[in-house]
Formats: sequence, C-alpha cells, structure tokens
Amino acid sequence: MINILCFGDSNTYGFVPFTGLRFDRNTRWTGVLQKLLGEDYYVIEEGLNGRTTAYDDPIDFEDMKNGRKYLPTAISTHIPLDLVIIMLGTNDTKYRFGATSFDIAKALGKMAAMVRSMTAEKNFDGKPAKVLIVSPIRIGEGMRDASPFREEFGGRSIGIAEELAKQIELSCGPLEGVYTFDAKTVAEPSGDDDLHMDAENHRRLAEALEKEIRRILAE
Repeated sequence: MINILCFGDSNTYGFVPFTGLRFDRNTRWTGVLQKLLGEDYYVIEEGLNGRTTAYDDPIDFEDMKNGRKYLPTAISTHIPLDLVIIMLGTNDTKYRFGATSFDIAKALGKMAAMVRSMTAEKNFDGKPAKVLIVSPIRIGEGMRDASPFREEFGGRSIGIAEELAKQIELSCGPLEGVYTFDAKTVAEPSGDDDLHMDAENHRRLAEALEKEIRRILAE
C-alpha cells in the first residue's frame, strides 16, 4: 500500500464556494484522486479551512491554523508515508500577514525539509517520503470588489498568488526528493467567491495530480 498525505487548506478540505458547506468525499479532489489511483494507494486527507504555511492567525483560532506547527503531528499520525502533498499559500496572502510570495515559498521549503527529515526517522524502512509542493490556484479578479472574502484578501493577494508558482520553483525545486506543480495550469476558482474550486475543478486537479504522482513514485 502506498500512503499519500494531502496537507492543505480549504481547497483540500473541500469548501463549497460561497456557501461554506463541504463537498462530499467523492467530489473533493482527494477523494477523486483516490478513485483514480486505485486500491493500491491510500489517500489521506488533512485539509483545514484557513490554514497558513507558518503564521499564527490572531483572528482565526490563533496557532491552530499554523501549518508548520501541526505538520509534525500529521506526519506522526499517518506514518508510514510514501508521498506528502502540500498545497498551501493562499491564506498567507491575507492582508493581516503581510507575506510576500518569496516568504511563502521559503516557508513551504521549510515544511518540505521537515517532511523529509521526520519521515526518514519515522518510516519503518528509514526512507524519507517524497514531497510534492502544489502551488495553489489563482485568486479571481472579483476579490478586488465582489468576493465575500475581499476584506481579508483584496487586490494585493491576487498578485502574490500569481507570483507564487515561480517562487516555489526557485525555493523548493532544487531540494532533493521535492517536486513542484502549479495548480493554476489545470484549475481555477469559482466565480461565486473567487477563492474556492467548484466540483469540476476539483476533478481537473485530481486528474492532473494522478499523472504527477505516478511519475514521481516511479522515479
């Protein structure tokens, strides 16, 4: 059995655009991915609304949303792991954090190194898990004035999110055992809130990641 941990934010949780409800397991990209990969793979969901890479949120449950603080627990809970997919960064673009695309990419690199180090120690075979850093989907133009999330994100966030894939490639691409993928190339946010994927885009992302996963694990 190949174990894959998917560590992300609301687009991994399956937040339904605008409504705040949750897509069912068969609609979320993680669930679609499980079906595509088949019974020899176990896809583990670790999605949390509002999760950041490394920032305590002073408004939204403080350190509960800090991805780097929770990542060791997630790894330890789900050992052994063959691959860890990290798709974070969107929430870091909120006004209150003041993060740049460079800052976010560096934080993701630190998380990837943590995965490699911890899994090398904890995996029963002593081999570190591979890591796939997925740069998140873009933030829609409606975030400037129409999205229900505009007061948290806004126009600045759109630009940072657009730059993120390039910065992730620069920061994380050279790391051993770490791979990158840009979700913007296959999926986009719903016009209902300019932030979250609809069912069709969950499917598109899952289909693209299936191919990436098979390629990575074959190396």
